[in-house]
Amino acid sequence: MHKNRQHTWPALAIGLVWALAGSAVAQQLDPAAEAAVHLLRRSTQASRSSDQITMLQALHQLRDPALTPLFDRLAKSPHLRLKIHGVLALAEVAQPPLLDLTRVMEIDNTAALAELVGAALDKDLLNDDQAVQMLNWSELETGVKVILASHLIKKGLAVDQAILRKALEAQVLGQRALGMLLLLQTDDAATIDQLTDILDTDDAKRDQVRAMLLGTVIEYGFERAAPWAEQVRAEPGVDPNLALGALRAGLRFANPAAVAAWRKQYDAAPGLAHKTRLGIIALQSAPWLEPSLFDPLIAEPDETGLLSQIGRAGAAIAGNSGITDAVIALIQLNHPVTSEWALNYARREATDDDAQAILLGLILAFDGPDQHRVQRFARSIAAAQNLYERNPDAAAGTIRAVLTDPQTSAELARAVLFGLIQTDGPNPHAALTGLPPFADRDSNVLALILLAKHGQPISERQKQELALLVRGGGGLQDALRVQAAWAYLKQTHQEQTALAKVLAP
Repeated sequence: MHKNRQHTWPALAIGLVWALAGSAVAQQLDPAAEAAVHLLRRSTQASRSSDQITMLQALHQLRDPALTPLFDRLAKSPHLRLKIHGVLALAEVAQPPLLDLTRVMEIDNTAALAELVGAALDKDLLNDDQAVQMLNWSELETGVKVILASHLIKKGLAVDQAILRKALEAQVLGQRALGMLLLLQTDDAATIDQLTDILDTDDAKRDQVRAMLLGTVIEYGFERAAPWAEQVRAEPGVDPNLALGALRAGLRFANPAAVAAWRKQYDAAPGLAHKTRLGIIALQSAPWLEPSLFDPLIAEPDETGLLSQIGRAGAAIAGNSGITDAVIALIQLNHPVTSEWALNYARREATDDDAQAILLGLILAFDGPDQHRVQRFARSIAAAQNLYERNPDAAAGTIRAVLTDPQTSAELARAVLFGLIQTDGPNPHAALTGLPPFADRDSNVLALILLAKHGQPISERQKQELALLVRGGGGLQDALRVQAAWAYLKQTHQEQTALAKVLAP
């Protein structure tokens, strides 16, 4: 366990800041630094504002150990939202990045603890040994234990069956059902009938729980539940959306009954909209299906070409041939649902080479028709971020080529720069090496923030521009403004003084 080491570094950092605080607070801060102090204080005060949450997320996206005293203040807050952010942020700046379980033990609210554990697992801030250790905490609530158990079982690791059987005694239907699903996946003695019996209830949340279980089956690859998913799909009077979720779960494991049901439904589909929904469900499961399933889609004569291109992309993935061309052709149709699917496919299932080409295709797809422009802008940001995180060395050159292409619009350039600002990849500012200034001010502002937040040398004129942004000039959103504020403080060597002032009683 790394608990002691994690706890020691924050303590040393906090002690250093407070040791310096007596002299620091006596120093004068310039007006921009005072504005930065105001922004940092806003981020640490309890508020229901969504802006505060985005500011907090922006601060721990910096992953700067110098912010440890601020994160420690948050972690000690009586307000659960602030506490969760503080504990996660401390984990992100720890070496190695891991949760401090002593801080986790201090959270006595089940919902908050479940949120913290879920976020830590998503961010790889909780390792397997820690997850096992937490499972053995006698006081840990069942809801949190099944989250941890699900994660371990997904990775093929053993979990004490007694913990899962204990979950069957929970008062909450979702916890009982998830415990049974985990037993079904890991215990040969467990049966689908037992899961069905638990769900044979008049609980108002029954369908909501079944939808959650189907999502878990798909996401975690729990193949032993495929026959149960087929039962749900074939149930008389089942909610249509739940039936589609069950059908997708069956296709995820190429269950013959689900494949046959999909073919029958597609042949009987009353119109383009329903065929498109069925096509997307098949596309989501394409890595596990036979290419021939997509033949009816490819043969569709619809004027938009959407169904036939869904079919070509699905068949390419199922047959592991021509994937890049087929998926990029689908992206170029600018259908929001299939484009979002392409982003998720590149993130999760695509090979490195295919992912890089698909992500670049998503970036370039921004410069298209006005319809769905906001969604495409967001996808271009996410694609640029993921492109860089997947392979920083290759991505730097690719992104530089996009930014210097005369055909690239100023708005697309800004989306790419936003992606670089948000990325967790190393040295994203390298993508700007050798580039001349941009033609528009907004792109230059984003480039300046990217350089400054990564400690790159900037000119005195650029420092003045950064100061203006911190003080509210330029109309930056609060998340970017607080990152600009911290970058300004560090560029002007005022961070210790400012931080001491933020933390002063």
